[in-house]
Amino acid sequence: MMPYIKAASAAGRLKGKTFGLFGGRSMGIDTGTFDPMQWKRMFKIDSDHIDHEEIIRRAEVIDEVRIEKMFDWLTSNVKAVNYNEKFTKEKLKYQIACYFATKDIISDRSLDFAAIKCMPDMTNFRIPQCISTAFLNSGYDADGNFEPFAIACEADADAALTMEMMKLLTDGMPTMFADVGHVDYENNLIFLPNCGSMCTWFAGRHCDGCENLKNVELMMANRPTGGAVTYMNPSPGKITLARLCRNTGKYEMIIMEAEFVMPNQEIVDGFKKARGIHQLPVAFVHTDYDIESFMDQFNSNHITAVAGKHAAELVQLCRILGIEAKVMEA
Repeated sequence: MMPYIKAASAAGRLKGKTFGLFGGRSMGIDTGTFDPMQWKRMFKIDSDHIDHEEIIRRAEVIDEVRIEKMFDWLTSNVKAVNYNEKFTKEKLKYQIACYFATKDIISDRSLDFAAIKCMPDMTNFRIPQCISTAFLNSGYDADGNFEPFAIACEADADAALTMEMMKLLTDGMPTMFADVGHVDYENNLIFLPNCGSMCTWFAGRHCDGCENLKNVELMMANRPTGGAVTYMNPSPGKITLARLCRNTGKYEMIIMEAEFVMPNQEIVDGFKKARGIHQLPVAFVHTDYDIESFMDQFNSNHITAVAGKHAAELVQLCRILGIEAKVMEA
């Protein structure tokens, strides 16, 4: 009964939530767009649009004391800070100011989850928003712990909604957003990089955020404006991957229980060499499921994850909401 009870509770708590969309469609990625009226009808969720310029406006007036406190905490606790000509202290502080601006907007507008466009506007002309998404999803910063806030990159509304669903089903656990970047059929591995941000909680799965940050490096974002990315590989452990997709307008959810692993050094080095200067945080997923079947059915370039095994709860939630659940099987 517990999967159904958890799902029924999550379905009830979705009602009345407000989704925040920062910016608009990112780089023509149609799979990230959504129909706000469909969400109101199916999930009873409202949506609120916020321009990127509101982040910039607020970032310019953030108290320097807040910025310096976060800067000192972050740079003191991460594994390494790899400054260069495109990633400077000033750019990192600007990213931190944007983080606080976004956090304040979320509070002021009573948002429950969100997605941010970021590329190409912010990455080309302002600064990447990687620090914001990394720490909002993690649920901690220099001021201490807070409830993880599900926020997706590249304005991906359906990914953000999937993350919020998984968060509700797991009593508020952090969730992760990533790209389906590469498939290694020989070793049954799926490579999940992200354009620059990854929920830092997964770097150690520790209740103390500083312990997780020991496995995170701040590296240069290979974008016109530079700045930092949160470079990391999630620590090994069981996970549930899922993503709401639309097939001719009708929602379905792809669900797969799998495991984050660290492959042998040859695989890791080969991936890094292929990336060249454009190094990104990446999760390596091992699965015993039929990867070809997954690739055939998965209708998105993005996927989300939560720690643990929660397929049964997601299936029950889909049933309650009238969504077809497609669970990957061996």
